Amino acid sequence: MGKLIDPGLGEYVDRFSILKLRLRNSEDTSYFEAEIKAIEIHIAEVLGGAHSFFAVTGIIVELASVNAELWRVTDDLARMVTGPELMHGGKLATVNQLARIAKDLYHLNRHRAHFIQTLNEIEAGEQLPEEKLNAKETD
Repeated sequence: MGKLIDPGLGEYVDRFSILKLRLRNSEDTSYFEAEIKAIEIHIAEVLGGAHSFFAVTGIIVELASVNAELWRVTDDLARMVTGPELMHGGKLATVNQLARIAKDLYHLNRHRAHFIQTLNEIEAGEQLPEEKLNAKETD
């Protein structure tokens, strides 16, 4: 990946899910496809088999879902602030609408960080996947 120093499983899965989103939203996908393949190989090596993969599948799906929602909310924000008068749905975007999006981004990024940390802890053997899935995240 090049930019991260000693990334954990969480960072690899996070990057993988973001690249998959980019594939859907980009014209030239050759770079993304090559990086995805390299990440797939690394994740398979880390998990070491089907049992390990299925043990963390729920967390991986949750992280991908959060990243997809972050993408959507960020696009909403971009549409709201790039118009000449902060247009949103044909009318001026309100401070409350912008505040709601900012709050959504904050909470989504906290969830994203939680899932990345959870995967890193599982990779390091600090927690079993079942223990982490049953743990409640505190905001």
